[in-house]
Amino acid sequence: MGMTRLRVLSKEQASKLKGRTDWKRLERMTEAEIHRAALSDPDAPPLTPYQLTRFRPFILLRKKLRL
Repeated sequence: MGMTRLRVLSKEQASKLKGRTDWKRLERMTEAEIHRAALSDPDAPPLTPYQLTRFRPFILLRKKLRL
């Protein structure tokens, strides 16, 4: 089995990344349209309220991973 690599970016590197979001299109959409679009995306379904409560601040993750 191959080893999984974790790529950690600095804040500067992360701020330079370009996304593929069409912000103008998104601004024209209603909340209901955005929600329907999110539900139709099999790769990233919206999180449930329970899943959202399970998130931990990144700072705690950094301590756990000793980054």
